[in-house]
Amino acid sequence: MLRSLPVWLALLLSFGLVADATGKVALQAAEVCGASECSTRTAQAPGDLPFELLGPTIEAGRRAAPRDSTGPNYRITLTTQAVPGNEVIRLQYFPDSRFLHILGQPRSEAGGALLNTGWVRLRPLEAHAYDALTVGLAPRDPRGDVRQSPSWEIPVAAAGLLALGAIGLIVARRRRAAAVTPAPS
Repeated sequence: MLRSLPVWLALLLSFGLVADATGKVALQAAEVCGASECSTRTAQAPGDLPFELLGPTIEAGRRAAPRDSTGPNYRITLTTQAVPGNEVIRLQYFPDSRFLHILGQPRSEAGGALLNTGWVRLRPLEAHAYDALTVGLAPRDPRGDVRQSPSWEIPVAAAGLLALGAIGLIVARRRRAAAVTPAPS
């Protein structure tokens, strides 16, 4: 029992810090930037922006192994309403892998809570909160392999394929007709 005492104390302390952080730190706004546009949600009342958006950024012990940062992602700026003024938390959300990259300097604070900078694997409720925040926006893709085609490219390509198919069909019919027709003697 005495051996597990430090573990229990650490757990109680971490739960106390998170509970303390939820009381001190509230989200005022969340700005999400995707491939071509940004969207901002502002909290009109406490709880409008769920704590699941802020929790991974301040909960201790949630760091994960570094991830490849080249996949589709959203740039998100969370604005907290701290006691002296507003503070900003910048991060990247990778929806395919459910990872959050919290940007900033180690030991930075947001409204009195210590930031958990680095990589965090999101829990299901947290991932759901970020998915809800990004609805309607296309993610940024730094690799450049996902791009929007202009509206005229697809019809022009289809017309070109149809023309090539028609030419091929005409050539095939002429060859078949030439092979069946006997040469004059």
